[in-house]
Amino acid sequence: ITDKVSSIDPTAFYNSSLTSISASYSNSYFASEAGVLYNKNKTVLYFAPKGLTGTYNIPNGVVTIDKNAFDCCRLVEKIYLPDTVQAIGEWAFYYCENLTETNIPQGVETIGPYTYAQCYQLESITIPNSVREIGDSAFYWCLNLKTVDLGTGVTAIGHAAFNSCQMKEIRLSEGLVSIGDSAFNSCSRLEEIFIPASVETIGSKVFYQCDSLTAITVAPNNPYYCTDSNGILFSKDKTQLLSAPCQLSGSYTIP
Repeated sequence: ITDKVSSIDPTAFYNSSLTSISASYSNSYFASEAGVLYNKNKTVLYFAPKGLTGTYNIPNGVVTIDKNAFDCCRLVEKIYLPDTVQAIGEWAFYYCENLTETNIPQGVETIGPYTYAQCYQLESITIPNSVREIGDSAFYWCLNLKTVDLGTGVTAIGHAAFNSCQMKEIRLSEGLVSIGDSAFNSCSRLEEIFIPASVETIGSKVFYQCDSLTAITVAPNNPYYCTDSNGILFSKDKTQLLSAPCQLSGSYTIP
């Protein structure tokens, strides 16, 4: 990146095979470190080359991981974020298909759409208490994601947020208000789910193809939803049957 460049389109390096990006020291707008592109004072990480491999430690002082920053970095295996990071852009780690380990610092409030989608090798993630919203398809098709430590601050889980993940359980905390359509669709190992009293909205097909699900349980004081002794989800007045667990067997009489 020469000293005359003042702006770069977010798609400039899309689908490239770059292994390193270098910015001229005299450029007033951009800087580079270890082949990764930042703003001049290194508070915003803009682009990582698609050929990035192994482990990458984002330097201390970075506040924002920009939209699509590591998008399609298919060879990187571990990415560690410093505590200074407060914002992670949508699609930031999309299709990092060999990413096995990463972290989300306390202070991040939103996990945007497709942020970690199709990170096929990611096995666990801890979502800190500072996170308020998990965006649509945030962890979509993370096919090996077996452990999700969900923080207590989450109020909204977006559409298809955990679609096709493989956790056996996930704890939804009091304070959660909405669960989007297909949020846990095809989580085939999920065995039980508890809906807190604070939940006001549950979308369609939330537990569709959750083949191991034995019961859906709702807090007794939830004003919008309830379940019966078979673990079947109803509207509070039981005029709508919303979802039955896939492991329901034998005979069942709809009330």
